[in-house]
Amino acid sequence: MSHNPRGFRDAHRHYQRTPSVRVLEASVRTAGGFYGRFFGVDPASDLFFVRRLNCIDSVPISLERTLIPCEVFPGIEEVDVSIFSLYSLYELRGHRVAWAVEELEAQELKPCDARLLRVGTDDPALGLVCVSYDAEGRPLEFVRSVSVGESASYLVRK
Repeated sequence: MSHNPRGFRDAHRHYQRTPSVRVLEASVRTAGGFYGRFFGVDPASDLFFVRRLNCIDSVPISLERTLIPCEVFPGIEEVDVSIFSLYSLYELRGHRVAWAVEELEAQELKPCDARLLRVGTDDPALGLVCVSYDAEGRPLEFVRSVSVGESASYLVRK
């Protein structure tokens, strides 16, 4: 569990690197039963889905797939999330990310993901599932990502 979560851009600017984000896909989909229960919204509610390629100093390092409840963040589908940090957007809408739960595992790359990340399908990759919460314990986003290269490491401080 992370008690001081930072978004992708903030985390890498801290190390004096130049982060950039390219949106590969953005759409609105129905929550359905599972995600409706997960986010505490009606199954017929909309979720914003965004798939992004994250780069450091123009080198692709991770692919991220994020689901966000539109009910909590009305109009989010109109925001250019290649420019604006999702964590900053959440905070502007009154839901600062207070903590996150992250699950890590070694992952095999799909051929299409390997191409986008400019690596081979046999290269090591780190999969991450992350759920970010506000101070009231409401889940704000569900993220699945895969990272390669030196970004595929993780530091835990206790």
